[in-house]
Amino acid sequence: MQTVSRASGARRLLSLVWCVGVAPAAWPQEAPPGAPQQGLTATIATDQKTYTTRDPIHISMTLTNVSARAILIDPWEGNWFVQVYDDAFNPFQASRRAQAARRPMVDPMTLQPGQSWTTTIEGLKLFTRLPEPFVLWAYRPLVPGTYWLGAECWALPDPSHPESWSGLVRSELTRMAITEQPTPHAAPAPAATTSE
Repeated sequence: MQTVSRASGARRLLSLVWCVGVAPAAWPQEAPPGAPQQGLTATIATDQKTYTTRDPIHISMTLTNVSARAILIDPWEGNWFVQVYDDAFNPFQASRRAQAARRPMVDPMTLQPGQSWTTTIEGLKLFTRLPEPFVLWAYRPLVPGTYWLGAECWALPDPSHPESWSGLVRSELTRMAITEQPTPHAAPAPAATTSE
């Protein structure tokens, strides 16, 4: 039987809340996008710059140790939150599939100076309502347009690993475009033949 520490259970619950777009009341606001926080930076990238409405959107999010010391991190994927904005910077709520946020806790790992750790989201979606029940999610696709994506990683203090990094770090925004799926052209009809 798998056991989860109280701190790990709290991280899981908070992350599931973030995935439905509700930030905790104690959310720190002093982390400028792209700025190092206690030796770590966050970045976000898409596997393409332009997608059609039917293309899956795969993104990667990376923590990098930019300090001169080793940093112990919590590499649980549920610590990440992705925000999507349209070209007028109106926000949409974005989430990975529910199963990703419900993955079990993992052991802390050490990032040496200059070392990075990356996690990926396969098939970014937006949701239109809160899940009912909680493990079922309603998604809608992105319509054609220009979008900006940002990533945030927030790790709570872990009493079982007090030396582990905790805090909030934000990425700078990255731009992507969605275009209409091309309509396939019908093959021309064969030319009529006449018999003599």
